[in-house]
Amino acid sequence: MNFHEQGAIPGIMYFQNNNEFTGGVDNRGTDLKQFRYRISPSQNTMTAEVWYGPFCHDKSEIIDTREFIMDNENLEDMINWLEEKYTTMIVHGADS
Repeated sequence: MNFHEQGAIPGIMYFQNNNEFTGGVDNRGTDLKQFRYRISPSQNTMTAEVWYGPFCHDKSEIIDTREFIMDNENLEDMINWLEEKYTTMIVHGADS
C-alpha cells in the first residue's frame, strides 16, 4: 500500500478546513487483519490514530495515536508514520 499516492490521503487544506478523514486497507484474501486509520484536525494539529479489524473507530481498540502540527511538512511525516504502522502490521502481525 502506498499512502503517498495522490488521493490516498487528502491535502493539507482538507484538514485546515476542519474535516476528519478515515481510511483503511482491507487485506482481503490474506491472513492479515484489516488496517484502519483516522485523521482528526484540531486547532493547529492533526491527530492520527490506527487500529486493526473490521469495526469503526468507536468500536475498536486504538493501537497507536500520534499528533502532528498542521502543515505540509508534517502531513508528509504523518503519511510516513501511517505507512510505518501498516508495514509493522504486515511484518509482525496485529499484536505488535
